[in-house]
Order: sequence, then structure tokens, then C-alpha cells
Amino acid sequence: MGEFLYRLHFLAQLNVVPLRMGAPFGYLLAGIVSFLFLFALITGLLLHWEKIRSNFFLFRPWSKWKTVWTDFHTVLGVIGFPFQLVYAVTGITLIANFALIVPFGNLLYGGSQAKLNEQLQYSYKSKSVYSYDPMQQKPDINTTLSKWQAHWPESRISRIFIRNYQDKQMETVIEFKPSPQVSFAGLGFVREETATGNIAELKSPYQPTYTDYAKSLIYHLHFGDFGGLPLQIIYFILGITGCAVIISGIMIWLVARNKSSVPAHKRKFNFGACNVFLSVCLSMLPVTAFTLIMTKLMPVVNQSTIYRVYFYSWLTVSVYFMIRRNLALINRQALLLSAFLCFILSVVNGLSSGHWMWVTWQQKATDIFLIDALFLSLSAGCLFAWRKVTQQARPLIIAE
Repeated sequence: MGEFLYRLHFLAQLNVVPLRMGAPFGYLLAGIVSFLFLFALITGLLLHWEKIRSNFFLFRPWSKWKTVWTDFHTVLGVIGFPFQLVYAVTGITLIANFALIVPFGNLLYGGSQAKLNEQLQYSYKSKSVYSYDPMQQKPDINTTLSKWQAHWPESRISRIFIRNYQDKQMETVIEFKPSPQVSFAGLGFVREETATGNIAELKSPYQPTYTDYAKSLIYHLHFGDFGGLPLQIIYFILGITGCAVIISGIMIWLVARNKSSVPAHKRKFNFGACNVFLSVCLSMLPVTAFTLIMTKLMPVVNQSTIYRVYFYSWLTVSVYFMIRRNLALINRQALLLSAFLCFILSVVNGLSSGHWMWVTWQQKATDIFLIDALFLSLSAGCLFAWRKVTQQARPLIIAE
């Protein structure tokens, strides 16, 4: 599920659509969206600078909704601007480079994209050929990993490639990334012939090349993995504020155009666009929690089942919200559904695996503990917001 969400972040699921240029469609589309996000950040700051400068310390929570959204949008937008700018630039570089490097492979490497990927260390060339001569005993991959982890103790294993499994020509490629405290840049790997233990190729992670410096800088800035867990939590919070800025911007845009002076057909179109946007966005949290619950309950979990559960449920909830055509109702129901499913997720996880929060805390299983803590916090936050929204006498937005 973590791998699925990671790849959904840059639309890797859409790479099945072929393109003549050879670039993955999903990566290219995500790169274009990242560029538009960067463009919106810069132009938004330039357009509203005078208002931002005068209203930055102004927050009026008891005023009309448009004023609340405007103040909220202004403050969070300015505070998160440096992060969002870095995030957008590095995102464009990471995502769009799959499309941008294709011409260089054609021009500089005689049309061989594989040679370019090997030079950039996206893949590793193998000279071994399957011999159809099986090994006498099953290879012990864990021993190999432990040996090389002990050889480079201040690095972590990032990727593993296994070729010609259980054949006498089997080889294992282990990729290492050094700890940022030891070396901010660097990428090492070892290619070992499993049957003989001979080292076919070796590169230390502590001797970075120019390519390593360029790639490491982009990766570290984008993922925030150079400051440990505290920095990653800060990155997460700033990422959430970016979502809040975007949604509040959409609401400001809608209210500003919902006036009697605007023709009825335009107001209807504006409302329809916002209705679709909020339906798709606000349904994502409960669908994510629901899919995580199903991965704990289904007897067989693989990529296909996760795809079906996530995308079909997302489509169902989104269409249901679109049909209701009531933004206040969409908000209330999405909050209530999210609060329930996020809470149930932690319960199901504890019942199915025994990984209750107090157990993972004692075992120092930090990643599992933080996932439970995150969804319980989301559940409490959604329930609190739902109660506030239902108690609010003011309408959320002017009726269609």
C-alpha cells in the first residue's frame, strides 16, 4: 500500500498509456502539473503581494466565509511558500527528467536509452547470461545483504537487483545510499556473482561523483530525509498546508464569481467545476483509510487487488458526492466518513496483526506507530471539524 501511494504521487499508474517520444505518460503528466503548480505559486505571490503585505497578520475568523478563506489562504500561502517552491522545483526535476532525458539518449548515446540510464545509475548493466545450470543449494540473500551492510555501516540499502535467480550465473546488485550526516551526496553499489562470491563491480557510497551530487541534492530536498524524523514530520505538515491553500483558493475563486452580475450559465459552470474538484479531493482521505483496512481483511493482497479497491471506491464516492451537488453536505459527509474509517483502521490493524500502538511503541517500531498515530490524529481532527461545521449556523456557501 505504501508503494502504491508513493507511485500514485507521480501518477505512475498511467504509464501504461504509450507515447511516441518514449516518455512515460504518467511521469510526463505529473511533471506538467508540477510546472503549473510552480507557475501558480510565483504568479500568485506577484499578483497579491500588496494585499499579502498588508493582511499577513490579519485573521478574522468570525467574519464572512470569503474573508476567513482569504486570511487563511494568505497566511498559510506565505508561510509555506519557500517549502512549496522547493518542492515544486525538485518535483519537476525528479518527475519530468524521465521525459527530458529521452532526447539526450538519442543524441549522445546513439539512440541507446539503456546506456544513458546506466550512466545516471538508474539501472545496472549485466554481462551474465542465463546458463540453465541450476545452483546446488538455495542462495542466502540475507547473508549477502548483512555482509555488505556491515562493510558500509553508515549507509543504508536503497535497492536490490537479483538476476538469473538460482542459476549458476545468478548475480546480486545492492545499491547503498550514505547517511546524510556522513556524506550528503553519494551512491554506491556492488555487483556480486552469487555462486562464486566474486565481485564483478564495486563503487563506494562515500566517493560521490558529479552525478551523485546533482541527484542527491534534488532527492534530499524533495523528500526531506537529511534531517531525520523531525524534518520529515515538518515536511508532512507543510505538505498538508499546501493542500489547504489550494482548496481555500478554489473556494475564494468560487465565491468571488457567485454574484448576481455574473450570468447564470457561468455561475452554474463555476459551481459544477468546484463540485467536481471538492468531490474528488475530499473523498481521497476516506478512500485511503478504507483501502488500508481492506488490505488487513482480504485473504490475498497484491497490486491488482489494491488497484481495484482503491480506484473503484474512489470513483464510487466521488460520483456520489458529485451527484449530491451540495458543497456543505460533501464537506460534512467526507469529514464524518474520514473520522470513522481512520479510527477503525487502527483497531483493525491491532486485531489483525497485534500491532497495537502501545506494542509498537515498546518495540520501537516507529514507522508502524506513526502511521497509527497519524490516522488517529486525522480521525480526531475530522470529528472535531465535523462537529464545528454541523454547529455552524452560517451557510458554508451560497446555494447553487
